[in-house]
Amino acid sequence: MAKPLNERLTKALTNAAARSAELEALIGEATAERERLSGIMAQANDDALNLGLSDEDRDAAGARADRARRDILAMSKVVANLETILAARVASEQKQAVAGRRGELLAERDRIAAALRAEWPDIEARIVSLLSAVTSNASAMKAAGIYEADAEAVARDLPGNFTKGSLLFRQLSKIALPSFANGHELAWPAPERPAKHWTEQVAEGRKRQVEAQRRQDRAEAEAWAGYSVSAGAIKQMTEVKGRDPKSGVETGFTLYPEDIIGAFRTDNSARTIRLHANAAERLRRLGASIEPVS
Repeated sequence: MAKPLNERLTKALTNAAARSAELEALIGEATAERERLSGIMAQANDDALNLGLSDEDRDAAGARADRARRDILAMSKVVANLETILAARVASEQKQAVAGRRGELLAERDRIAAALRAEWPDIEARIVSLLSAVTSNASAMKAAGIYEADAEAVARDLPGNFTKGSLLFRQLSKIALPSFANGHELAWPAPERPAKHWTEQVAEGRKRQVEAQRRQDRAEAEAWAGYSVSAGAIKQMTEVKGRDPKSGVETGFTLYPEDIIGAFRTDNSARTIRLHANAAERLRRLGASIEPVS
């Protein structure tokens, strides 16, 4: 025997396991009950205002109207709460359905991938074998002076020029079929030379990198040279940084402008140092006296 509606509604408000279909059914029942109560309230209001009835009957009718009004408000509140719960439940069920569908589709993808991995290499080899036979036979016929439709045209009931009326049919022997094993190559047309193994490609790339680095190192070394440097016509104190001509250790010194009042008390005689070409050019622009030395 079904439980009373009020009891089932109260339980649904706290039942986290209730499914959306159950909630929708309860909302429908509650809505119908609210409509029924609205009819009772309307009739009771009419009876309460009917002077043709006794006072006792009118008072009873007023009580029925008040009770129906209270029940309608309670039912409306329950329906609103259930509709909120239903919306959340529908969203949750849809999310679960999407997650389940995702799992199904990924599982199907993996099955297809496994089938491709297992079957396609043989299919590919058979296709290449057949197309090779077509083109090889066509070339042999042409060399023998036999100008007839090739094997593909015969198999497809097409004329040798692969046209019917104004329609030009695509030729299987003209397709580009990627290699399953070597994605950067074509299985058909067959490559004229076999692709280098990836280890060879890596080794060649590394060799090019080493050669490029050597060229860069040579250019860098050639950019350094020995110079005799003195203050010349510089206008401000200038730091000179380079390498010691003998040890190659980084070194440097300061050039001072012409000391008119004897403020610097320093030796501005020429010094020998190895400089980068860029540094040497900078000193020239600043007015220093700079001469190459062997």
